[in-house]
Amino acid sequence: MPSSWARRRRLTTVHGMIAYPSRFADKVIVVTGGASGIGAATARRLAAEGAALVLADIDTEGLAAMADELTGAGAPVTTRPTDVSQE
Repeated sequence: MPSSWARRRRLTTVHGMIAYPSRFADKVIVVTGGASGIGAATARRLAAEGAALVLADIDTEGLAAMADELTGAGAPVTTRPTDVSQE
């Protein structure tokens, strides 16, 4: 539940952290490893703060699931299957 300070200012929270919905408005951010773990958590936070996202990961099924989750919440998301271990 948001703190009374956050409620008074009508701020939203994401996993207990205050999110500023326009902080990354009009920004496109690339997140590598965006299908799971820290990359997915980063993508969720950036989406909550207004970013358009490009998610890159070797896990195509995980990318699709994360894209569905984020687009369902209203974030613009593009996915790119990518193996960053190869040039």
